[in-house]
Amino acid sequence: MGISSFEANGISDQDLKRIKAGLETDFYNGLSSVLGKGFQLAQYNVFAGDPDFINQDIKNQLAVSRDDVRRVYDQYIKGKPFIATSFVPLGKKEQALSDSELAEVVEEAIVQGAEETFDPNIKAEYEPAPDRSLEPPYGDSPTIQVPEVWDARLDNGLEVYGIENREVPLVQFNLLIKGGQLMESMGQLGLANLTADLMNRGAAQKSPEALEEAIQELGLRSI
Repeated sequence: MGISSFEANGISDQDLKRIKAGLETDFYNGLSSVLGKGFQLAQYNVFAGDPDFINQDIKNQLAVSRDDVRRVYDQYIKGKPFIATSFVPLGKKEQALSDSELAEVVEEAIVQGAEETFDPNIKAEYEPAPDRSLEPPYGDSPTIQVPEVWDARLDNGLEVYGIENREVPLVQFNLLIKGGQLMESMGQLGLANLTADLMNRGAAQKSPEALEEAIQELGLRSI
């Protein structure tokens, strides 16, 4: 969507829904591991002063309306100074934006050995670490809880195996089919890889752009 189109029509409900779905998926993906949880809680504690703001943040993002987008655009973007750059082939100045000026790019010479010198004999002052030769006492041995794997068979014969985890509201699945290089004939090497690469390039009734948007509306990320 161009700026002129946005000013005339604003953001569409479909685009807003698609963007929100992606933001929500990314948000929960960031909480799907212990490391992710710790990092996000620390971020909110630093920047919001409250780790619990994590719950309000996603609500704020999902509550954004078309009017909010328009208001922010009018306040911070519309009519504000900006810099536009044009990168065109050498000698094709006519392809640049109108009234463009040639940018003078100064390339800094890389001279080996021009770095600042320092004395490696200078000893830094630091707080010595505790004696690491003393092994700390062991705690209780962790209990490994193997998740239950359920299985089912669809009407078309497809076997399904799954693990249920309600920690974050996400669904992840992998589809394994017989194929690949081992099933190709010598005269069609690379066919399986080409087929897989083309599956996200469009469909019978969807252009590549329409297919990508349909995938994003579900909060998915195509590979």
